[in-house]
Amino acid sequence: MRFCLVSDSHGNRGKLETVLEKGDYDYFFHMGDGINDLGLYSYVSQVYAVSGNCDYFGGEPNEKIITLCGKKILITHGNRYGVKSGLGILYDYARTIGVDIVFYGHTHRQQIDNIGGIYFVNPGTFKKNDRGESHYLYLNITEDGVTSEDAFV
Repeated sequence: MRFCLVSDSHGNRGKLETVLEKGDYDYFFHMGDGINDLGLYSYVSQVYAVSGNCDYFGGEPNEKIITLCGKKILITHGNRYGVKSGLGILYDYARTIGVDIVFYGHTHRQQIDNIGGIYFVNPGTFKKNDRGESHYLYLNITEDGVTSEDAFV
């Protein structure tokens, strides 16, 4: 299964539309702060989105728990778990609810960790970098494990 992960798009709707139109994934995830940029749901058959701390009128919950590919996944923005100061609080919560993978954002930094057997994946910000590129991440989940690919648009 191939997942496309975006977070913190903060109004970068044009480039987000480009990624959505590519459709080279099975599921699309947006971890908040810009979910109104997803007024484009028609491009994607399976979209999962949560509200971030800047999504005042987002209309999505702050977190979701789903199961895909036999993996229990927590989708959250991360601000409620103090992720800018570390993953300790989020790890404790993830362990308590028994998830295999956590998708989060908020820090604007890409980060992939395996802590205590739980994958923590932050695609980094989709907001334009100093080269005018927007960063996102592909995650491939197979029976053999989890791999990631950086992507820019």
